[in-house]
Amino acid sequence: MSEIVKAAGASELVIDSGQTFFNEVQQAALRSMGLSDAPRAEVEKFFHQAQRTGLDPFTRQIYMIPRYSKGNGKTWTVQISIDGLRLIRDRKNTFRGMEEFWCGEDGVWRDVWVADAPPVAAKVLIWVDGFVKPVSAVARYREYAPLNKQGQPTSMWAKMPALMTAKVAEALALRKAYPNDLSGLYTAEEMAQADNAAHAPASASTSATVQAQTVPAAEPPAPTVEQLEIVHSLIDRAAAAVDNGDLEALRTVWDDASAAGVMQVTLNGSSVHAALLEAKARIDAGSA
Repeated sequence: MSEIVKAAGASELVIDSGQTFFNEVQQAALRSMGLSDAPRAEVEKFFHQAQRTGLDPFTRQIYMIPRYSKGNGKTWTVQISIDGLRLIRDRKNTFRGMEEFWCGEDGVWRDVWVADAPPVAAKVLIWVDGFVKPVSAVARYREYAPLNKQGQPTSMWAKMPALMTAKVAEALALRKAYPNDLSGLYTAEEMAQADNAAHAPASASTSATVQAQTVPAAEPPAPTVEQLEIVHSLIDRAAAAVDNGDLEALRTVWDDASAAGVMQVTLNGSSVHAALLEAKARIDAGSA
């Protein structure tokens, strides 16, 4: 860690409500946390999210990480910790309780998971003032578990599959309960699966290439209900950006779509990626 960070008092790392960007001490701390090569525009968005949510980036309640892919190269993603989600939840003072459940192949929900094998899914119910019914969300293990190059679950997903799946379900439920505060913010547990394609076994990739000339391409998996909800929200925001001729707002939609991993989700015959490109073209045409 740099000398300027070592010498700084804790108060100098606190983001003031009147700030418009990270101060010198905060920037030094961010560089020591691995953001030295992050583009200014990405750090600006990170600052906005940290200030908007009131979360501390220096205790990793909210943080930014690089993500790599063959198509997009190196991109930067703002993520929120489960503790950060819970902190925002508690600040609202409308949270009244939560229940967790797990199920196996039989589809029977249980309030504790004792099997050695991972659960098929986890469900979280959250009671919030103003809601007639509890807010619920379901996360399927196989949709979120990150895999290594051998196709096996990584790290904590191998050790604690029930806990990790429940954390995803909790994040999904909290975002449904508090969309104004948590829209576009995803946890590491939700995003870990985004790297699965990069970790696919080489033999599988080679086999697919060899068979490509004779075997029709497989249909992409159907989007989940949660993904469709995200996509509808993104498309609505993109339409508003086009109506207002707001390219910066469209960039935010693009970033949120990338972070949510829904760029290739198809809606009404068009992928989110194609729809956003079309939206950009319309804004560009309007400003020409």
